[in-house]
Amino acid sequence: MELAGPRDDRLADLLVTTVVGCAWALWGAAGLAPHAGLLVSIAVLVVTAVLLAGRLVLRRGQPTSVEGAEAVPGSMFRSRPYLLVVAGEVVAIAGGVAVLTRFELSGYLIEWIAAVVGVHFVLFGRLFSSMFHRLAAIFLGAAAVGVPTALLFGTRAGQATCGLLVGALVLGGAVGGGNRVRVTR
Repeated sequence: MELAGPRDDRLADLLVTTVVGCAWALWGAAGLAPHAGLLVSIAVLVVTAVLLAGRLVLRRGQPTSVEGAEAVPGSMFRSRPYLLVVAGEVVAIAGGVAVLTRFELSGYLIEWIAAVVGVHFVLFGRLFSSMFHRLAAIFLGAAAVGVPTALLFGTRAGQATCGLLVGALVLGGAVGGGNRVRVTR
């Protein structure tokens, strides 16, 4: 299904942001002790369901502009720079996963992927809108905190720290209506 216009692109951005935040929080919750992880996972799923319902029901009629972001016709998702950055991101994630797995360091996968996604948002910030720098800071910061946590307390603690930080901050942006823009180059 192809989205029809600016309002649909904005809604898609909100939905993607909400689901991404949920996925990272659930990945982080998997690093917690079983009962705590289950309770956090349930809370994350409830918050996500509420946010998704709110996005679908309440946000459809709001304006498409975002303060501080230049609105340009078209969708960045169809632009060549977007496709090149995402292709590079996929290669970097796959390569890092292969290397970490080969050297039996798979406990650091979440931090690697967060770092790669952070760099991807740095590039989006330079190419499309400075708004993406907020997301870059979230992902790079979580990776930077997750690695020493994993080294000091074990990889499950690093996983919980990194995933829950990204999840909470991205979902927090979704709650506040942030993390979305519609631009192209």
